[in-house]
Amino acid sequence: MRYLHIVLLCIISFGALAQTEAEFDAIAQKTCDCITQKKPNLAIKSEVEMALGLCMLDAAQTAGLKLDLGDAKAMESLGEKVGIRMAGLCPAVFQSFVGEETDAPGAEPEYVEVSGKVKSVEYGDYTTVVLQESSGKEHRLLWIHYFPGSDAYAGDPKILIGKSVTVSYSLVEVYVPKAKGYVTSKQLFGLQAN
Repeated sequence: MRYLHIVLLCIISFGALAQTEAEFDAIAQKTCDCITQKKPNLAIKSEVEMALGLCMLDAAQTAGLKLDLGDAKAMESLGEKVGIRMAGLCPAVFQSFVGEETDAPGAEPEYVEVSGKVKSVEYGDYTTVVLQESSGKEHRLLWIHYFPGSDAYAGDPKILIGKSVTVSYSLVEVYVPKAKGYVTSKQLFGLQAN
């Protein structure tokens, strides 16, 4: 439950708490439905936290709640009311918060492996490889540093477009000046052509 509060404190705050029990139930159900559709990797807490925050924001806006990013107490109160309901509606989401804290500073990053076709390669502050799974799900992967095999593509990353590959990535917090804060991103740690 402590992680739900952290997620909500970081992402949203609700100003109007004069909601009915039925409205809290509806927000909880809509949030669970949204997370189920997003299909975050439940083994990666930060990915679940991000999906949870975005889904709860959407559910609250749909319910007509006024949002106030500065009212932490009101947000925490709503988070408790909705979170208790969500625990019974989508328990798998909350099981991902049980156990050791894996996002602690100095901890080894968790790697996720996924296969698909490279849809595009974008250039900006970093090179971004856009991978599309056979299901249609897309992953935007930041290519920030050297990884084994990257030399083959470093000269012209666009030769990856259309190739079937297996990649490994980890979720990292990247500072984005335009957002004036950190954004959870997928950092590329390995790529192998199939």
